[in-house]
Amino acid sequence: MTTLTHTGSGRGSAAIAERIIHEQDNTCLLAYARQLGHERGATMIMAARVLEEVVSKRPEFGTGIISALVDGLFSSHPRVVQMSANTLPCVTRAAPAKVAKHLTRINERFCAACEVAQEGIIRTYVALCLASVTYHRKLEAVFQSILRDAAPPQLAVCADLLLPALKGQPHASCRDIVEGRLGDLPQDWAQKIARGLGIKLRMSMCG
Repeated sequence: MTTLTHTGSGRGSAAIAERIIHEQDNTCLLAYARQLGHERGATMIMAARVLEEVVSKRPEFGTGIISALVDGLFSSHPRVVQMSANTLPCVTRAAPAKVAKHLTRINERFCAACEVAQEGIIRTYVALCLASVTYHRKLEAVFQSILRDAAPPQLAVCADLLLPALKGQPHASCRDIVEGRLGDLPQDWAQKIARGLGIKLRMSMCG
């Protein structure tokens, strides 16, 4: 039986993570992943700390807990959401094909996710697109839908992170959507996004 150690400090979680990495203790790692859904907040927080420590140091260790990280994006606990948003892109860079198996679930729940989770998903998309051009086309329709519906802050994140990761037609079609929305955005957001795109807006173009 795996015994989980619980302390209230970040130092404690770092020590546990070091032990998991040193001993390559996947059983313990999986046990902490299961605790992301625990009814006690303190238990969830400790599990999130441990997993984030492990994955930040050794992203490949996260390949066995991808499903738990995806679930964590939609958790009711903010710390679990933050951990999942931080770690899933790291795991994607280490094992893009394994994360891609969960794309249907991620795509279907994107709109229901909180802002932190959405940014983590966008960073995951970016990691996939940088790993292979296959995902540019495969996810083009998803990207277009996100860009059409995104609130100004999220649109700015997409423009900064997603567009530079795309090439060819997917890049062109997504950029066209972003540029087409500039005239309807509040002035400050329109100017911010335009600067990132290398566009100079006339004041009359901004909403």
